[in-house]
Amino acid sequence: MQRLIILLIIIGTIACSRKSDLYTIHISNVEQIEKVEEVRGSHKDLDSWTSPKKDKPEFHNCTDSEFYVPYDEDSMFFDTKYIRVNFHIMDRSQKDQNFKEGTGEAESYLPKLLENANFRLRENFKMNMPAGNNTPQLIPRYQYVLVGDGAGDDGIYYHYDDEHYYFLNEGRKKNNYSKKVIEKYAVNSGEVLNIFLIPHHPDSVASKKYKEFNSGIALGTDVKLGCIWGAERERHWKYATLLNHEIGHVLSLRHAWIRNDGCDDTPSHKRNWKSAKSFSDGVTTNNVMDYNASQMAFTPCQLGRAHKVMTMESSRQRNLVIPNWCEYDSRNKLEIKREVFFNGEKDLNKDLVIKDGGRLIIKCRLSMAASAKIIVEPGGYLELNNCRIHNSCGDLWGGIEVQNGKKKSGTIAHLGDVRLENVTSSNSLR
Repeated sequence: MQRLIILLIIIGTIACSRKSDLYTIHISNVEQIEKVEEVRGSHKDLDSWTSPKKDKPEFHNCTDSEFYVPYDEDSMFFDTKYIRVNFHIMDRSQKDQNFKEGTGEAESYLPKLLENANFRLRENFKMNMPAGNNTPQLIPRYQYVLVGDGAGDDGIYYHYDDEHYYFLNEGRKKNNYSKKVIEKYAVNSGEVLNIFLIPHHPDSVASKKYKEFNSGIALGTDVKLGCIWGAERERHWKYATLLNHEIGHVLSLRHAWIRNDGCDDTPSHKRNWKSAKSFSDGVTTNNVMDYNASQMAFTPCQLGRAHKVMTMESSRQRNLVIPNWCEYDSRNKLEIKREVFFNGEKDLNKDLVIKDGGRLIIKCRLSMAASAKIIVEPGGYLELNNCRIHNSCGDLWGGIEVQNGKKKSGTIAHLGDVRLENVTSSNSLR
């Protein structure tokens, strides 16, 4: 027994000695960053990154869509975003132009339509144009989720309205650009993307001059799809790319064939609805935002534009996304082992750890989930460059921990206007 007690004392002493080799400074405000520098200054033997001069940083544009492209090498910082959607089935009082309520047709068909649209997003084909291009084929990293308004609501709604049930894309009474049906029937518009399934007017369809083709339009953060929704409707996958196209407009994407679509990797052209056989180079468009039989390709720039509006705090499209970044994931962490720049806004739901040899430079807004921390391990470097770190969900995040050892220390520096908000208050050294 006496030997056991002595052994436990020795083990405890070694453990305490090892713990004393590493101490952590918790930072909850900008002023405490200077305190870290003072602590480091008292350990002349510590290896560390050289802190930058406290000059005024150059202007950085956090709204550049290039900084939101989900490149494969940065995939760890791009959790898949889930956009909330619901469906509205429009019909006249005769109930003969759309899905039949009570039959379960729509409840079976529409989830399949949504899943096929999600599948096509995940596939994201390589761009056909220009011929021989090296445009990267990236994972879009966003999907749609059908949601209702509370428990027991499946997110599929039926409306019977003789004035607003139909879709006209030409003629004196065309209403494709009208928002009246959205204003009257949308559920949680602005937080959920409302998709209106609207049949063409039967009187117009009866006319030989009217072209009854699948059409759609994005109006704000909602969508109208003018298609054959009655008994002659096509299979669910026939409408999937049309849905992705219109939601692309909601996410700020323009038609890709025009010159001023905001993307250099989408060549302007006149090949819509034309086969590859029509051209000497043997290719035609397959971009989602063109008009073609495929509509299966997004370019990096297009994905950057979409993720920018789903991420930036000032964007209305951000409200459509399920805020998964609010849920703290304590089982996983993001590790920085190389030089990484956060040049655009980000929302993270787990601890961020800067390892020995890793460098992280934050230049824009960063939201950390409740209790999540930024941990700078010995030999790691964190630079806060004219940025704001906060919790965007109304909670408190865990702050920054800078770890210091006998041979190496974590290094933190700040430049310009740096703001640390909604941080758990603690000044402890441990």
